[in-house]
Amino acid sequence: MGLIKEPEEVDFIIESEPWTEKELADFRKLMKREKLRQSKKNHHLNIPNNPMQRPPLIFFLLLPLSVMAQSSKIKTQPVDKLTTAERAHLIEEVKKEDRYDEKVKLLKVYRDAESNHYHSTLVGQDVHPFRNSIYYASELLDTQVPAYQQRAFQIIEQVIAHQDQDAERETYGIWPYNYEEPLEEMAKPDWNWADFISKALIEDYINHADVLPADLQAKMKQSIIHAAHSIQRRDVKPGYTNIAIMGTFVTYVASHLFDLPDMQAYADMRLKRFYDYTVALGGFAEYNSPTYTRVALDELARMQKYITDREALRMVDVCYRTGWQGLARHFHPPSAQLAGPHSRSYATLLRDDFYDFLYSASDGKIAYGEAKKTVEYYLLPHQIPKDMLKNFQTLDQVKVSVDTFSLDKPYVVGYTYLHSSYTLGTVSRSNTWEQRRPYVAYWGSPEQPKYFRVRLLHDFVDFATGQIFSQQQEAEALTALCFATNGGDYHTSLDRLEGGKFKAKDLRLRFELSDAAMLDKLKLQDQTFSLKDQNVDLRVKMLMAQFGDLPLKVEKGKDEESAYVDWIIYSGEERHFDLSALQEAIFAWATSFDEGSNVKKAKATPKGNLVNLQWNELKLSVPLKPDTQDALQESL
Repeated sequence: MGLIKEPEEVDFIIESEPWTEKELADFRKLMKREKLRQSKKNHHLNIPNNPMQRPPLIFFLLLPLSVMAQSSKIKTQPVDKLTTAERAHLIEEVKKEDRYDEKVKLLKVYRDAESNHYHSTLVGQDVHPFRNSIYYASELLDTQVPAYQQRAFQIIEQVIAHQDQDAERETYGIWPYNYEEPLEEMAKPDWNWADFISKALIEDYINHADVLPADLQAKMKQSIIHAAHSIQRRDVKPGYTNIAIMGTFVTYVASHLFDLPDMQAYADMRLKRFYDYTVALGGFAEYNSPTYTRVALDELARMQKYITDREALRMVDVCYRTGWQGLARHFHPPSAQLAGPHSRSYATLLRDDFYDFLYSASDGKIAYGEAKKTVEYYLLPHQIPKDMLKNFQTLDQVKVSVDTFSLDKPYVVGYTYLHSSYTLGTVSRSNTWEQRRPYVAYWGSPEQPKYFRVRLLHDFVDFATGQIFSQQQEAEALTALCFATNGGDYHTSLDRLEGGKFKAKDLRLRFELSDAAMLDKLKLQDQTFSLKDQNVDLRVKMLMAQFGDLPLKVEKGKDEESAYVDWIIYSGEERHFDLSALQEAIFAWATSFDEGSNVKKAKATPKGNLVNLQWNELKLSVPLKPDTQDALQESL
């Protein structure tokens, strides 16, 4: 398979819940039933009935090895084939990889001290990551160079050896992030690793059966089945888009590859469930994400490679087109940026690999900067639907995209305004987790794009407890930020505040501009600031800024990369804060990119426990007092 390069140091999990005792009991019954079904094949496979002559019970899980299940629903023969030029390019790329550790049989990667610590506490040191290593092994196999293939075998052996294969354990079927940190020592194991690693094992198993040693094939089959059962028992719902799709690929292909009827029924259900959800929604719940829309499209393309069942393929094709529609509706050609809002993003400006993705999927017709077709897309071909190509090339008129991103109340509604000079995007409800972009604007050129966004900072790190609400009409928006007493701190759900309490040396609301040079263009007057840059006329008026009885200070400044305007809540010696004790904690503001609009007309009127915001046709009412996240979200 081709190497799929998801971001290396990111979180791929929202939150996993442990099994109930009933769920564990049901799953153990399923495992016993599967072993019994396999054992009934003894006579057909000429397995001795004498217990003294029979292999261990786990052997039944591995059979049959000599013949893959001849399913009519998937391809069981190799589907990956590189051209001579592509293979030569791949070999050159593999030669550049100098991180392989011969002693450990894995890649050695330095994990930066600033890396997220949601799941692993190993930062600021060298580690041997299993996911990176298994993807590297796939590339080694694809080279068809015997020496590289031998190295791949060693890596696969090492990766499989560190999977939890004990069905009695909560972490059954998954892997730790790194060789140095067993599952028991992780801050929180990541169940997504069952999906991310087993998908590579499946492709390697199918495409390289002719060179894989028989004993390694047996271990790969066993490992894939364990991972697939883990995915089945976790049962991620359609709202977690990229993992919902990835787990569907694993369970669908594995169940047909190894003839697992119970899992086949589950995979069919899971695919239909995701299809129904996507069609009803008209898009993905992990909406407009530069990272995860790509991951979702990758997994749908992977399904297109292996699934042959006509009805299943029809559903996959519809979902694939839906993913491209989302990107096409929100792409802003004048700045070559994906307009907001973004459910999850790891960089506010698009990275080079996104442009490589567009280049590869358009046969070179969409070429921004140094875009090129990279190795990972040789064996995972994408194709932008022809009727959508123009959306990535030109913006011939002002466009508005209004999208509903949830089927459950309270609804999540995104609004995107695409203008030839800029784009402004907001979402009706979200939070201030570092991966969110609920309020973001872009302008500039493909060569020099610029952005404007808002952040809530706790000791200069994004503070996820902020609940943000917006209403937008073309180039004007009303926005409010409230505080959740049980919101996340660094992560949106893994480190929630307890009773609204936290400690901080610094707490501030920041309006951030991507270019530090724009500081000189920023005009700050009392509770309003403005910026004129190129054809952009940005104005922001703070309508209400309150955090208990603390005096707030407004200042503008810059760092090495950005300029900003900050509403400083507190800065000094570390102290305790208690959100639940505050009667008022809120920021509310009006934003305009329209030179003809008058932001001064926007008003905030407190009334009881709410503050009512109004500006022209825009209206928004939010609570003044901090409350639980659910209460705040449901109040709008």
